Amino acid sequence: MDSLISNEAFSNAKNDSLKWISMFIIARLISNQSLESLQNHEWIKSSLLMVIGVIAYWILVHRLISENSTVSGDLRKALHDVIYFGTILVVARLLSGKPLNDVEWMKETSYWLIGFCAYSIITSKFVDTSKFSKNTKASAVDIMKWGTMFIVSQWLANKPFNQEWGMKALSWTAGFAIYDVLIMR
Repeated sequence: MDSLISNEAFSNAKNDSLKWISMFIIARLISNQSLESLQNHEWIKSSLLMVIGVIAYWILVHRLISENSTVSGDLRKALHDVIYFGTILVVARLLSGKPLNDVEWMKETSYWLIGFCAYSIITSKFVDTSKFSKNTKASAVDIMKWGTMFIVSQWLANKPFNQEWGMKALSWTAGFAIYDVLIMR
């Protein structure tokens, strides 16, 4: 009999959770430059809700999505990102008690998902990571993926590319890249 949660799903949930938690802490330290900022309850709550979204994806959603779909190549990568990040954002929103039908939230979420698709379909072609070490490749992919998402979503929202945006984009991207290089096994 199959276990409720496969070893692969458990391992992926654990590793991705560690990655997101590390990113949130690193990004918070970069953007606020103080250890006290890690004690902000609103930040802790929103970060944990997104980590729960990561776990929900690997434990519940990933299992339901057929890996043998007719979609292949870049479109398959884009679809995976939409489902992965969409799950994280929807679960976090639901658990926060905020409505899913908020127009601004739906737009922002859509822009994020379009940004991740832009990476899979366009940006990923610019750097050949096949000869990179595992950690360097993961870091390069995260820098390109998150960088593309932040640029595309900001542009689609018609918001300024100002210092506040730059700090968030840089700190999140750096958080993932630092995890990939220093923490990931």
